[in-house]
Amino acid sequence: MTFDPFGDFFNSFFIIFIIIAVVVVVFMIIIFIVIIRALIGGGKRSEKRKQQLSPAKAYPDTVYNTKETTQICQYCGEKIDDNANICPQCGENLK
Repeated sequence: MTFDPFGDFFNSFFIIFIIIAVVVVVFMIIIFIVIIRALIGGGKRSEKRKQQLSPAKAYPDTVYNTKETTQICQYCGEKIDDNANICPQCGENLK
């Protein structure tokens, strides 16, 4: 068996070229599948995503009407419930 530098070089180059070509083809197939899935809609995840991103959501009235229903006792200055008749802190009649 003799050493042929050009034959060995081209054989190793051919093997490396085949490996790179296979990797590129696999990469292109993956990109093609991702593009097709994006155009079609993507399946179950896209439906969940559409529900998450829906622009019109009905919010309850409590979100916008958050008025505080408290009052301040005129005798001790304690913050108490708006419909309380007697201050729980000092015991004075409020009405």
